[in-house]
Amino acid sequence: LGAEAIGQLSTTILGTIAGTRRRVAVTAADRRSGTTSIAISLARWAANEGARVLLVDADLAHPDLSSLVGLGPGISWLNALRDPRAFQNPAEYIIRSQHLPICVMPLAISADKSREGHRLDQLGQLLDPVSFDFDLILLDMGPASQIVAELSLGANLMDTALIVHQDKGYKVNQVQNQLRELEVEQFV
Repeated sequence: LGAEAIGQLSTTILGTIAGTRRRVAVTAADRRSGTTSIAISLARWAANEGARVLLVDADLAHPDLSSLVGLGPGISWLNALRDPRAFQNPAEYIIRSQHLPICVMPLAISADKSREGHRLDQLGQLLDPVSFDFDLILLDMGPASQIVAELSLGANLMDTALIVHQDKGYKVNQVQNQLRELEVEQFV
C-alpha cells in the first residue's frame, strides 16, 4: 500500500541529498504522524534499490523502532555514550540485516530517563565515523519540538529534514522554522 508514493519519496530524498553527508531526519509537527512507519518504509525501499541504509531510532521520548523491526529490548546506542571507547568503534552498536543492506541503530531508554546533556548532539558525533559506510542515514526523530529541545546544532546530526504531514501547511512552515534555528536548510 502506497508503494508508488514511497518510491517517489525515496527518489526525491536520494536526489536531494546527493553530495551531502546523507543524514535525513524524519520528523513531524505532532506525535503519531507516522514518522517511524515512513522511516522504515523508506529504508526498505532505498535498500531494495541498492542503497546501503542505516536506520537510527532517535525519538528520545518514544523509541519504538526496535520493537517494530523485531529487536529485543535493551539494545541501544545510548549505551555507547556511557562508554568512551564507543566513539572509536561505533559500528559495535549497529545491527546489520541478513537479507537487505539495511542496518539499525536501536534506542532503549532506561526507566529513570535521566537527561545526560544533549544526547542527540552526541549521536551526531557517534555517527561521524560510520557516515561514509552508508548511502542514506534515516533518523526517526519524532516531533520537531523534541528535536529543538534536545539538539544544540542540527547540522552536526542531520543534513535534511523530511517533514511528515497531512496537508497542514501552517504546521509544515512551523516545523521548518524550528529546524532552521538549528541551521537545517534542506527539506523534503
